[in-house]
Amino acid sequence: AAMFDLEKVVTLTGTVTRFDYLNPHSWLYVNVRNEDGSMTEWGFELDAPPRLRRVGVSPTHWQAGDAVTVKTNPLQDGRPAGLLVGARSENGKVFGNTEGIAP
Repeated sequence: AAMFDLEKVVTLTGTVTRFDYLNPHSWLYVNVRNEDGSMTEWGFELDAPPRLRRVGVSPTHWQAGDAVTVKTNPLQDGRPAGLLVGARSENGKVFGNTEGIAP
């Protein structure tokens, strides 16, 4: 967890490009539109599949093309990645702490 800025929470909205449901950590990848109109793919680290299954997240929880808003503790070095704090999909699927993410 040392690589993440646990004091900072960033909220981003974009489109899922893929969800890698694998050990030791799963990753959710989302294309986020920048202020200049360009796109940046962000990666969000999650728990391993056994822990995700216990909270209702399956390999098909997020699909490419899903609109999603995420809360993340970003990487301290500024690269576009972070620890996933919470997420809410346009289709109603939720994960983690979604406080402050409009339904």
